[in-house]
Amino acid sequence: MEPQQPVLEVLLIASDRDHIPVSVTQHVMAGHQWKLNYEWTNEPERADA
Repeated sequence: MEPQQPVLEVLLIASDRDHIPVSVTQHVMAGHQWKLNYEWTNEPERADA
């Protein structure tokens, strides 16, 4: 990759039930080759989750 090339960085932090991080995954990709789309609903957390 060239020094001035844009990048897409995705950082995922997975947590346990007590919201303590248990793993981290980092992806760094060439920005011109990827398009990122997200779709989700904003649902409240369940008490038993």
